[in-house]
Amino acid sequence: MTKNWPALKLELTAPPVTIPETVEHLLLVFSNEDKLAISAMNQEDLYNLHFTLSPAIQNGRLNQVDSQLRAACGTYHPDDVYHVIIGALWRTL
Repeated sequence: MTKNWPALKLELTAPPVTIPETVEHLLLVFSNEDKLAISAMNQEDLYNLHFTLSPAIQNGRLNQVDSQLRAACGTYHPDDVYHVIIGALWRTL
């Protein structure tokens, strides 16, 4: 799912600070196949992505979840931030 992180990392000048910016950046990374797989998931199953997608986000350009993004997500715990982002990504798809 994350084969394009290096390319994205080079393109970005600053990490996203809002949920829509974060989703937009993730949409640049994923292939159409990945997007289709995520969009086809049931909302209840999104927690399964936490162990695969969250580390990918952490290892990519989004690795430093700053206070603005945490505030936008309504939480300051990184795991909760990633849960909010994954949900927003799924709803967008």
